[in-house]
Amino acid sequence: MLPKPPLIRGQLLTPNAPRSLTFGSWEFPLLAEPLDIALTRSFHELSFEDRVVAFEYLLRRGQAHGHHWTHQKLEELALSLPDNRRRSRIQITAKFSRTESESVGESMSRALMYRLGFEEPELQQSFQLPNGRIARPDYLWRNAQIVGEFDGAQKYTRSKTISGKDAGQVVYEEKQREDSIRSMGLGMCRWGWNELMNPSTFASILVAAGVPRPFPRGRNV
Repeated sequence: MLPKPPLIRGQLLTPNAPRSLTFGSWEFPLLAEPLDIALTRSFHELSFEDRVVAFEYLLRRGQAHGHHWTHQKLEELALSLPDNRRRSRIQITAKFSRTESESVGESMSRALMYRLGFEEPELQQSFQLPNGRIARPDYLWRNAQIVGEFDGAQKYTRSKTISGKDAGQVVYEEKQREDSIRSMGLGMCRWGWNELMNPSTFASILVAAGVPRPFPRGRNV
């Protein structure tokens, strides 16, 4: 049995920067394509959610891996594809992607909402709570008066590092915030990674909260 391979973080392998990995007496050469080539050759094979996660990451970063990533840049890459099917998948993803999503979970949530046929929400909209504080939920369905939030585990498991507060204090403050939002007559729904990894469970959460679903059979993306 081969030993577990080492984890390499923060390194981009390109034809101009090949590497080898050695596991005991085994040596494996590694060669990777530049990111723009990989986008055009293989990204169309990913799920819609995975494509959106990747594109929104690039758009948030702006300058990454030797390119300035914009919607125009992504659509230009799509136009370089040789067939309509691949070109269409990349174009749809580029047009759908936004810079407002602040994490992988938020990007994936919005993409899955769309594929499952739900109405697109507004992102990161701010409004004042009755106690004077400002709420900025991840998602807002304004006409339905519903807000939604993706709860990543790190908010609680790494709360000391992120906010300087222990997990119990974070949970308490989140409960107060949710109560304030509900006191304004807004509905609210939450989900985490477990729910997001099960599309039917995720859909049931949104349906139970009353999120509009104009395409109950989903969208073909």
